[in-house]
Amino acid sequence: MNLNFTKEEEQFALGTFLYALLCLGFAFSFPKGAEVQYLTQNYIEPVHCIFAYITQIAELPGIIAFIALVLLKDRKQLFHYTIIALLTALTISIFKHLIFSSSERPRAWALQQNIVLPINSSDLLHYSFPSGHTAFAFCLMYCLVMLFNERKFTYVFICIGILVGLSRIYLLAHFVIDTGIGALIGLSMGMIGNRLYNRYLSGLLQ
Repeated sequence: MNLNFTKEEEQFALGTFLYALLCLGFAFSFPKGAEVQYLTQNYIEPVHCIFAYITQIAELPGIIAFIALVLLKDRKQLFHYTIIALLTALTISIFKHLIFSSSERPRAWALQQNIVLPINSSDLLHYSFPSGHTAFAFCLMYCLVMLFNERKFTYVFICIGILVGLSRIYLLAHFVIDTGIGALIGLSMGMIGNRLYNRYLSGLLQ
């Protein structure tokens, strides 16, 4: 299997690792739920509204926009990237429902601590670890890095992935560490899925 990475892939991986390290550093430096308490006490509704749109990059609107970009740029890659996205979704499902099924979201933690959350905060109580939105966003951004293959776009895609992670934190849907690990999963599944596709499937479709 060819494991040679392009410079753009390496840059995207570096940005992802830096974000994950910052998340891990936060988790080890502050007690659990510190971000929930801070955001609850410093809640700003306009910021919440902005992040509510950003988080949709990893939902149906973002998926539609992703498909449109791929079709416009190189429609032959759509099946390729679909396989990668499905692998990522399957991995996240396994993590959430089989390995870490008892993990609770910030909302559940806050309720246990008798913290009054903002009205618009996430109403989901379980399956917090890892962040599926963040993982899926980084997976899609990794695919776009390969699609455009230009440094200037790579930086944009890194920022978009990070913004989705931050949106999950600000919306009180995830703890910080959930998004950091989610980013690593999205990157890993992107790279693994790409290599597996190139080795086992690309030749069959030519």
